[in-house]
Amino acid sequence: MSHVADNQAERLFTIGQVTALTGVGRSTLRHWEREFHEFLDSVRTDGNQRRFTPDAVDRIERIRELVEDHGLTLRGVKKRLDTLQESEKENPLPQKVESGETSEQFKILADLMSDHIMKRLFGTNRNN
Repeated sequence: MSHVADNQAERLFTIGQVTALTGVGRSTLRHWEREFHEFLDSVRTDGNQRRFTPDAVDRIERIRELVEDHGLTLRGVKKRLDTLQESEKENPLPQKVESGETSEQFKILADLMSDHIMKRLFGTNRNN
């Protein structure tokens, strides 16, 4: 867990904001922070308040999805996250896309995001 000055904290999310964004309760967030410390890290303000980065919020949403939507146990989630991290190390996403160039990875990501949004809004995806 890192520390951040209170005046830098506006770029970070409070635990209450993360709860509102993800639907994951505060006590669950605290538990997941301990359980997935190598994957999910928060920072502390000078006042010792917990703050989450946008990346951490994305990871929390991913964990919630694996638990609730896929029915994985926390042990199963850890295995899945370890596999994803290894895969990302072996096959990193491109850092820059030249103008006019179409990236297949970005198309796949856009499709996944679209499916996720449709599922969250309507309980379905584009293919249903």
